Amino acid sequence: MTHIRPIEADELSTFIRTATEPENVDDVRQYVEDLISKGAMRREWCYLAERNGHPVGRAAFWTLPKRDQPVAIILLDLPWQRTSAFETGTVLLDTMFDTARSLGTKQLEYVLDTPVQQPQWQAHPESRRSLVEQCGFSQIRETVRFEFKAEEMEYPPSTDHELTYRSLEEIGENPFKDAIRRVSVGSLDQRIQEQRETVGPAEDAIAHFESLTSLVYDPSWWELAWTPDEELVGVIMPTRIPAGASIGYIGVVPELRGQQYVDALLTRGTRTILKTGADRIMADADTHNTPMIAAFERVQYDQFANRREYCIQIDEQMNRADPSIA
Repeated sequence: MTHIRPIEADELSTFIRTATEPENVDDVRQYVEDLISKGAMRREWCYLAERNGHPVGRAAFWTLPKRDQPVAIILLDLPWQRTSAFETGTVLLDTMFDTARSLGTKQLEYVLDTPVQQPQWQAHPESRRSLVEQCGFSQIRETVRFEFKAEEMEYPPSTDHELTYRSLEEIGENPFKDAIRRVSVGSLDQRIQEQRETVGPAEDAIAHFESLTSLVYDPSWWELAWTPDEELVGVIMPTRIPAGASIGYIGVVPELRGQQYVDALLTRGTRTILKTGADRIMADADTHNTPMIAAFERVQYDQFANRREYCIQIDEQMNRADPSIA
């Protein structure tokens, strides 16, 4: 029988070692300690799955550093090659759904990166995919993952576009929210389009802005760009993340797309975040967003992975589990 419980104060090392290959323990430990130090993970949000009194699996909640509610499930690891893995995983996830629901979370996410890589080392991707889909997660997006490693690549050159940049600290929040609303029109990013349709363009822009402000950033890094005629071109909003740095958010207004202004924004954001000492910058592009993929390649970013993003509405999942709830 499977027993699920949050770890005790002195069991973080047990959590880290459980279902982790010995050669990956140090990577996972560094990842966990970094997330806890930044407020993106908490000891009481770490769960062990036990069978016959022995830990066989684990998972944890992740959140944006300034939030008190879980946003995603990470470090989901089980004895994937055993027949009991799916039973154990189902009980583990159901328990975590209940906990997240009690904390006011309405939906949870899970991401699956291939090929296997640090820091989560998600071996057996097909088994993981089968489990989360069996437990109610739906795939909401697939992305191409890019990285820029300062030690391996040339510093991105400036582009030929003559643009004027103004930062968040210069012009304030409202122009940025309006710029996000404008550049998201006709986006080829599936998730952005679905969010716009669900909550409306203005609310979607506010939600994106507030989500980004939950990360580590400096107002001087975030900039809007204008042409010499004072026509808005777009927005670039890089951030720092546990793995290094991220492009965060980037977009060009619809009327100026196709002129490689995105290269200028991407180069600007890359140079900005490199000056902070970041040695690795990461970014994702929806697999349908071929212009953005091409821009990353032009600005010397390398593809290093593919990511599947999953989501479950746990309030709806509760209703499906209990048909008597009206």
